[in-house]
Amino acid sequence: MGIFSFGQNWQARKGADAEIARLEAESGSAETKGRKKKIDRAVGDQREISRRAFMQLLGGGAAVVAGAAVSGAGVMKLMQEPEFDYTRKPSVHMTPIRPVVLTGQDNLNRMLELQEYWKRISLEALEGFRNADPKVAELIQFMSENAEYSIPMGPVVTQMIFKNQDPQEAMAKHNNPRRFEMVYMPEEYASGMPAPILTQPDGTMRLATNFRMKEWLGIMLAHELSHEYDLKMNAENPHNQGEYLAGEVKAHSFEMKLLKSWDPKIYDELIKRGTPLFEGVQRGASMDKLIQLINSLYPTTPEYASAHESSLGAASCLVAIAFEDARSKGKTDKDLESVYQDIFRKFGGGGSR
Repeated sequence: MGIFSFGQNWQARKGADAEIARLEAESGSAETKGRKKKIDRAVGDQREISRRAFMQLLGGGAAVVAGAAVSGAGVMKLMQEPEFDYTRKPSVHMTPIRPVVLTGQDNLNRMLELQEYWKRISLEALEGFRNADPKVAELIQFMSENAEYSIPMGPVVTQMIFKNQDPQEAMAKHNNPRRFEMVYMPEEYASGMPAPILTQPDGTMRLATNFRMKEWLGIMLAHELSHEYDLKMNAENPHNQGEYLAGEVKAHSFEMKLLKSWDPKIYDELIKRGTPLFEGVQRGASMDKLIQLINSLYPTTPEYASAHESSLGAASCLVAIAFEDARSKGKTDKDLESVYQDIFRKFGGGGSR
């Protein structure tokens, strides 16, 4: 079946896309003109669910298409090399995240304790990639200056708690037009999230607290923060298809730099061996060998990672292979929008978020 539940994500994807169609039809009717803003927000939420379900599908072993030319030369070259051990354990450096033991006397204090722990872990995870790209330092500063933390009162509702803060300073930060809300979701809510980090169209970012590896947390958080930065600093319109595709290409290209910096030799092995396997998948071959390759190079199995991390970690590797393959054939960033869209369309989304 692959790393993640194909059926669960397929249904989530189709359900979200159906809801998008219903909401967009409702938005266009005369009776709901006054509710358009609220409906647009709902559409954005459903697009995010659809996009993340797609990434889970991609990482879970479903066949993908990237629209690039197919060549057997890479396969022949690998056949002449010593046999690769697809059952080996990944050798990249791994920094496990220790589970936190909460000691607060009531739920509010336990939530605040959980928040402080994961704020520190998130910063450490990003700091681990500071030297990979100047953008990482920029995003760390952006998060430090503009993130406003709240605690979850349920799967959806959140509440701001200003503890040990000057009221005027807290209010000034709250009124900052670039502010965005970050919410660390405890296990009982995190397990029901369609992805480990969700960024809503209004900028609210929800983060699962079941990450087990700092490297995956750093890579995935940096990806989402790049979207947050574009929303708040560059006024990206999340409902504009062109801006969305350009943003995804930019975020995944940035993510690829972090994946490579984790271990350049392992990344080169991923691209060298993954590209011919990926081209085989394009011709209709099984995804199994490609997934086995990823599992042997990166910690994407339950032994090392949560189901969320496993799925999106594998998806990160697959998109890296597709983009590197396209770029090796002279494709531009604009061309990569079509590559990304073709992958997305394979699962029935028509290239929409």
